[in-house]
Amino acid sequence: EDGCGGGGQVLASLGICMDINPREFEAPWDAYELARACKAAGSSVLLFSSAWTNSHPDDDPSTVTPVNRREILSYWLNRLAPLVGSDVHFVCANRIGEEDGVTFTGCSCVMSLREPRLVAALGPTDVGVLVQELEVPTAAELAASERERERA
Repeated sequence: EDGCGGGGQVLASLGICMDINPREFEAPWDAYELARACKAAGSSVLLFSSAWTNSHPDDDPSTVTPVNRREILSYWLNRLAPLVGSDVHFVCANRIGEEDGVTFTGCSCVMSLREPRLVAALGPTDVGVLVQELEVPTAAELAASERERERA
């Protein structure tokens, strides 16, 4: 036993803010750098800490639209496409509030990428701590599952 309860290691990958986007917005959309790194590492959890905004500080305030939770979550899910269908969870802690006229999008969440589905979430303005217990596969279980998926 190694303290994980199931007798094996659970691997996690970590990404921050811009890591989920195409590198410098120049890489091809389908490069999926963060998702591919998580998959290559054999991680069953992708931890993502961010301070996403719904605008750039130089944007004209009259063109800024309210935060759309569905759009934010959909974008993140689309950027994780190589992990969809895998037994991986995306756990995001995202800043909320406003600073110097810039609104942070919030939408902290836990998503199962297997189905995919939203497991738990806070909204764009929710102040709180999101706590969610997850059953995740060990590194060995995830690797076996991936090999099986590739054969199918």
